[in-house]
Amino acid sequence: MPGNIGLGAKISVDDGTGTPPANVVDFTDVTQITVPTSDINVVENSHLGVLNRTRTYVAGLIDPGMMDFTQRYTDDAYDRALKLRGNAHNWTITFPDTSKAAFAGFVTKVECDIAALDQIVDMKLSVKVTGAVTFTPTP
Repeated sequence: MPGNIGLGAKISVDDGTGTPPANVVDFTDVTQITVPTSDINVVENSHLGVLNRTRTYVAGLIDPGMMDFTQRYTDDAYDRALKLRGNAHNWTITFPDTSKAAFAGFVTKVECDIAALDQIVDMKLSVKVTGAVTFTPTP
């Protein structure tokens, strides 16, 4: 159904801390998710014989982009996020309609603003996607 709100979406990661499938952990209290957005590199392939003095291009490699999300701060969540930095793990975003995006990626940034008046403490994580994103539509 078009126009759904994000209620029910979730993020999980295989953090490697237990025996499969027990090592898949859901992030709790997530308030915002930015799904990875890929970019295709543009490679110029012009040569001296091109027609109409017009440059030509071909598609290059795909950069799978970043996945960013925000969640409420807890000491356990912050500790887990720090441990996920630098090593690739398998991530899954489950959409409200139960479709899924799965990919490998590593945490590149953990940001936490704790000194704001009248504001709930959030932490923001950035995950660099490595390899292709696999999308599974709702069954």
